Amino acid sequence: MRSILFWFLFLANALSLISQETFPLNGAENSVSPTYTFINATLHTDASNVIENATFSIYKDRIQNLESAINPGSVVIDLKGKHVYPSFIDLYSAYGMPTAQSKERSNRPQYESSKQGAFGWNEALNPERNAGMLFKHDAKKAKVYRAQGFGAVLTHYSDGIHRGLGALVGLRFQ
Repeated sequence: MRSILFWFLFLANALSLISQETFPLNGAENSVSPTYTFINATLHTDASNVIENATFSIYKDRIQNLESAINPGSVVIDLKGKHVYPSFIDLYSAYGMPTAQSKERSNRPQYESSKQGAFGWNEALNPERNAGMLFKHDAKKAKVYRAQGFGAVLTHYSDGIHRGLGALVGLRFQ
């Protein structure tokens, strides 16, 4: 009886070893990973080193080489007059946004909105805000971000539950 139970458990575990590894791909699989070669770029490797007319290749989201040769079969993109900077992206920032104004709150529940128009009853929901319209460039804060290695920030207005649209802002390099 024990041997039958042993073989049953053994086969049950063996079947789990040949089960499906991943979920099937929804759609056509793209097995092509082209190499992109960028030519004639002004490449800033750090704050003090600049390579003029640089040529570099990217394969599978990684820089492969910094050479003057173009790989055969690669997609060539001319970056004449363009600058390439290595940098981080700050994904949670209020850079360039005005500070939120606090309102006087009461302990009573809010049943009606004081907003004019077709809005919901909860004034903490602000989908009508547009971060791109509220954004103002701040050269001093941008310089601090760039010194820390950031090249872009995802900024938003820090007020309410739903804060409206965010904006991905490139820090101006000058």
